[in-house]
Amino acid sequence: MSIFKHISKELYDKIKIFCIVLTKPEHRVIRVNALKATWLKRCNKYKYVVTGRIRKNKKGRRQIVYYSVKNVLAATMKQLYKTDTADIHWFLIVDDTSYIIMENLRYMLYSYNPKETLGLGFNIKSSEYIKSTGTLLSHGSYILSVAAVEKFVTKVIPNIEECSKKEGSDDDFELSKCLSLIKLRYINSKDENGYEKIIKSSLIPNSERCEFVDSEAFQALGRTLSTKPSYPEYPISFHNIRQDAQYAMEYFLYHASVIGKQSSFFKKIYANFFTDEELKKITLEQIAYLAPLYVMETEK
Repeated sequence: MSIFKHISKELYDKIKIFCIVLTKPEHRVIRVNALKATWLKRCNKYKYVVTGRIRKNKKGRRQIVYYSVKNVLAATMKQLYKTDTADIHWFLIVDDTSYIIMENLRYMLYSYNPKETLGLGFNIKSSEYIKSTGTLLSHGSYILSVAAVEKFVTKVIPNIEECSKKEGSDDDFELSKCLSLIKLRYINSKDENGYEKIIKSSLIPNSERCEFVDSEAFQALGRTLSTKPSYPEYPISFHNIRQDAQYAMEYFLYHASVIGKQSSFFKKIYANFFTDEELKKITLEQIAYLAPLYVMETEK
């Protein structure tokens, strides 16, 4: 077993995550298959949830009927709460264009107690829309502790239709407003340099329309028009990654290498004179001690 596989298994065994993928009827095959072949296999358990169905209208034509994501996810959470919370610490909710680096996510969550009511997601501080509601939007992926899921199921779901009635609001807003009722403490998702680790976009901006430059994602990454992109060394997630790009991400992250390049993580560990054989026996506790993760206070 390689050193990487050993560390990945340590994280897999000790930080257990159930992944929920939200997909649409027209994407349920090609997009979900791409996720299954790449990062989704690193979840301890996973389930994909279709947020609609295809039916024929009166003229016999195929028509897609979409459901409320809030209600679909509530039903899913209720089911999983009964059957899958005993050996799971965290629940990851994503859409079908997300790419998650599970090792980075697990290492970040290692410092937190899943028995506390915690959440992690993309928080758009600059948005007046969010300031007015006091909520957190996911934009692709968010994580809830098992304690947060328990409160969501027992306290919010019985009154799910009451938690947000804002007409015309999007799914992220609806769900965030419901989650605000359980008084989540949000884990800060920035690294020691202030770079956002939950990136709500792909790495390729729209060069023709330049939407990315003006977007909140651009601002959250600490960019301005006069500076170079500032990405974290250990990102957790990317959004708007189509199925072909999912395979490309998998290749560059898990198979391609650059001669002589070594991450700061291994530099810290190798500085303690571990041999390769010793590294294959290293525990997660030792890893966290030798290469401590920068952890900011959770937001109340």
